[in-house]
Amino acid sequence: MESFDVRIHANTTLLNYDAEGDNGEPYFRVNINGEQVTATGQVDRADNANITVPMNRSVLSGWGQTDLNVTAILVDRDAIFDDEVTQWSTNVAYSPPPTPTPTETPTPTPTATEVASTPAEALPDTVQVSEAEVDTPTAIETETGDQGPEYYETLIQAGLSNEGVAVESVDTTAGSTYLEYTTISTTQGDLASEIGMVAGAYAFAIGDGYESSDMQVTVLGADGSEIGTYEVQSEWAEQYNNGEITGEEFSIRVLETLETETV
Repeated sequence: MESFDVRIHANTTLLNYDAEGDNGEPYFRVNINGEQVTATGQVDRADNANITVPMNRSVLSGWGQTDLNVTAILVDRDAIFDDEVTQWSTNVAYSPPPTPTPTETPTPTPTATEVASTPAEALPDTVQVSEAEVDTPTAIETETGDQGPEYYETLIQAGLSNEGVAVESVDTTAGSTYLEYTTISTTQGDLASEIGMVAGAYAFAIGDGYESSDMQVTVLGADGSEIGTYEVQSEWAEQYNNGEITGEEFSIRVLETLETETV
């Protein structure tokens, strides 16, 4: 078959499921051979819910002819980490649609354009967080000379924005840096990756001459409420930049400071 639907019949009430006794916020993920390929929005709470998830070409484009292990996972959405409640699996024999034979057409030869490449030594290092390597931001071009706090605030914000982090503010007060950003994380791994980007951006600024004792980070939810805080000490960043500690050791120190609000 070229496409199919995943039809789920389940109890999605999640009554008193959250720690405070509130009802859960159910939705479904669908994995193929252990890899998430799609997810629903929040579904209604019901004793006998019926949900259909289309598995069309756009979802299945990366799979060739093979037996697919399809898993539907009931998930409770939380502010930081979503909880997997239960799951069901089945196997599907999948045959992708035939690929049409392309028709050759003459293509004009483009004129070569010389593009200056960035020297490898000019690129920043990476910070490893929770077994995921995260790039630190590339420096933005500025005039040479002594740089003040505003320059490094802009450097950090621009670098994180380029990585998809929704920065709300960066400020330097009494030698400390204060960062607020809105998270888009739905899993612990996603949040760890965000923390790695933030730690890497701060380490890069410290290595570039930023005089800051620490960075205090506030993580905001989509509604603007505070859902967590953590910190990055400049001493750790300097040790990482000097090769005295590994990226993993650096990330563990930052992750150990993470405090989350009860949700």
